Amino acid sequence: MSSPILPRWNPQIVFMVCLASQTLAMPARAMVIDIALGEGGIRSTDLGLTGEGVAIGQVELFRPGQPGFDSDELTHPLIQPASVALRDLPPRKSLHTGVTAEHVAGILISQDENLRGIVPDADLFASAYVTPGTDPGFQHALLATQDIARRNDGDLPVINHSWGKPLEPGARLDGNSLLSLGMDWMAQEYEVLHVFAGNFGSGGSPLPTDSYNGLVVGAAELTGGVFSRIHAENRFQEDAIGPRTTISLVAPGSGLNVLGRGETTDTVTGTIYAAPLVTGTAALLQEYAEKQIRAESPGWSASARRPEVLKAVLLNSTDKVADTGDGRLLGMDKTISTQEGTTWLDSPAAQSKTVPLDPRLGAGQLNAERALQQYSSGESEANGSQAVPTIGWDWQASFDSESRARYVISEALPENAYISITLTWNRDVSLVDHDNDGRYDEDESFTAAALADLNLYLLPEGARRIEEHVWASTSLEHNVEHIFFPVPEEGRYEFWVELADGTLADQGYAVAWWTGASSNSSLIPGDADGDGDVDLADFRPFKENFGIGTERSQGDFDGDGDVDLADFQLFKENFGRTSADLVAAAPVATSIAVAEPNSWLLALVAGLALLIPWRCRNPGILALGRVKFDSPIKAGSVTC
Repeated sequence: MSSPILPRWNPQIVFMVCLASQTLAMPARAMVIDIALGEGGIRSTDLGLTGEGVAIGQVELFRPGQPGFDSDELTHPLIQPASVALRDLPPRKSLHTGVTAEHVAGILISQDENLRGIVPDADLFASAYVTPGTDPGFQHALLATQDIARRNDGDLPVINHSWGKPLEPGARLDGNSLLSLGMDWMAQEYEVLHVFAGNFGSGGSPLPTDSYNGLVVGAAELTGGVFSRIHAENRFQEDAIGPRTTISLVAPGSGLNVLGRGETTDTVTGTIYAAPLVTGTAALLQEYAEKQIRAESPGWSASARRPEVLKAVLLNSTDKVADTGDGRLLGMDKTISTQEGTTWLDSPAAQSKTVPLDPRLGAGQLNAERALQQYSSGESEANGSQAVPTIGWDWQASFDSESRARYVISEALPENAYISITLTWNRDVSLVDHDNDGRYDEDESFTAAALADLNLYLLPEGARRIEEHVWASTSLEHNVEHIFFPVPEEGRYEFWVELADGTLADQGYAVAWWTGASSNSSLIPGDADGDGDVDLADFRPFKENFGIGTERSQGDFDGDGDVDLADFQLFKENFGRTSADLVAAAPVATSIAVAEPNSWLLALVAGLALLIPWRCRNPGILALGRVKFDSPIKAGSVTC
């Protein structure tokens, strides 16, 4: 009996028929979201995290309003702080509120359906320090910060600071002002991560961006519908003295739609609005960690709460240069550029072992989805009996007698695959505590010890001497070391964290790493382009290579060496999912809310896909659930 002649199936039609006839599990999202939180920004909306159970802080010159306490015109009903204060005192009704503080609070905790905050379910503790200037302004800002750090029984992992102060006459940005010393002391004393807005616009108020133990955030602007370029008004001239740079990373900070006072919506620009996106992302990570710690998941302990760990994870998971789909650039989502069009690969940090961060880009641009992927690996110990995973982090409270910690990567890296490693530690600052109560008082001061010198080395596996390293980060001025480097040849590698001579062995540190391992095991099945999600853009290479492709980037999602309907099944099962779902293997998985797409939306997408030529279509527009509707602007445009 002769075989029947089978029709040649068009995989595009196969896909659309399946799409129209079945309900696909997809992440739920609001009808309208600010692009800064979505695909064109930090990608925080599909993580299944809302800040629930996490306390965060906000310190400003003025404070946000408190509905029910302050007058209606000074508040927004959908921005509800858990508590407000005046420095370390109770607030005064309808006094010391500010529109900027309201905007920042909205970015963090707004409950608005269309302009939801990054952590709408977090408890926000906010304080106004009120006093401008340097004396007693420094003291009042420190009192407000200390009061917030002690809230929620001291369980408050991150404080947002969208403000700045001028230098005292004759002073320099050397980290030794009362304000900068005090912020560093509180970071270590209360184990809190400070997030500071970088210098912007006309400048003149650069403190405390020269402190060491927090994060300083620059602002990025939209280009081509994506936040991927450094805003021209970042004021990089106000930088720490000497070789040290102040910008840690950048985040969307231009043309953001935010809630204002009196139920208005404003459009705002500046680093003061980029900073809360970093603060909120730290809170999302903390929410995830608390779930893992409560479940006693392997690799999760109180170490995950350390501010140094949050700092290392946020820096190491940034976007620098978009991955081409082979995983060698770590699946990065976006290429981030300066106003001149240069990228991190053009920066002095990419060329010099003594320059860990780019002066304008820092470590790169915040990516909440990648940060969760970095963090969800859990802690991996140095010098253990087993090699560490390809993505991971570690906290060490002190060094052993050898003053060296060794991490061997478990998988081989292909030639020219990048490895990213970030090392952070705190500057040691002491309080001159006149009354011995362990708290800062207005007449007290601080002293800083010499900055500990830790170095980071990348070596071939089995190396015995530092001189065998292929790259290193050995700055003398920073308390951050950072490597982003393509390995020179295929093979297994290790990295060392080493104390320089004269540094005390009890120095604690956090380190995070991410490698372009040959297995691409960090990519979700169906993600052909390596951007961390499965959408219609990933269907294109499958369609074009059906029956002839042999690689994952061509649509071979099951790794059997060909592109067929089995690969389409994997694509269909994971459509709409993101790399954050990789945490599902943990005992407590990140919960991804799902919703059934309306039948009219399925039909619309199917119809558009069939009518519009594949090579001319923008896949980001057609991806289900990724349509953005502009929010109406009711009042004003604000630039700070």
